[in-house]
Amino acid sequence: MLRELGCFTLEDTYKFISNKETAKNMLKNYVKKGYIARIKRNYYVTWDIVNNNHVCNKYVIASNLDSSSYIAYHSELEYYAYHNQITNEIVYCSNKRLNDFEFDGINYHYVANRCNLQIDNNVDGSRVTTLERTIIDCIDNLYLSFGIEVIFKALNYIYYLDEDKLLEIFIIIIRKHYYIKEVVLSYLTLVMIYIYLMIFLILYIPK
Repeated sequence: MLRELGCFTLEDTYKFISNKETAKNMLKNYVKKGYIARIKRNYYVTWDIVNNNHVCNKYVIASNLDSSSYIAYHSELEYYAYHNQITNEIVYCSNKRLNDFEFDGINYHYVANRCNLQIDNNVDGSRVTTLERTIIDCIDNLYLSFGIEVIFKALNYIYYLDEDKLLEIFIIIIRKHYYIKEVVLSYLTLVMIYIYLMIFLILYIPK
């Protein structure tokens, strides 16, 4: 039953163990026996004894730290296989302030969530931003994307981006940076943003 949960908290075990003390003792016992591993305080992952590895990858672990968590920036490019340099750091966003931590050689770095748009729930249990949002987020924060060169290399492998999705995220970033409220965002500004994105698509997206 724990294998089906993958990553889980103590509270998750209450679904099939009604007694809280029994649930706590079970987790302690399972950690000692190597059936599960403690990722951080009140966060566990089931261990695959046969393959000697946990059943969830780092993307799934980061995506399930809380209900709002999702992977972002260079970790997102890595998830999409557009960044071929595998790192020992994963960047995730959340509405809740979480401390950075290390598990199984991977550093999990928290970044505050800026918006809840274009976040997809994947069948593997991970939560990721759309490719369009990933590109805009990376351009907006070159430090967390490992630089403009990484973005350009990723764009060489991308054959299509939805300009409407790009525009949606781009407008939100403009507002957050310059405190432009919806009533102030003029039609001219929208046109200029749209032109910028079209030039971006023409220059950098292979056809």
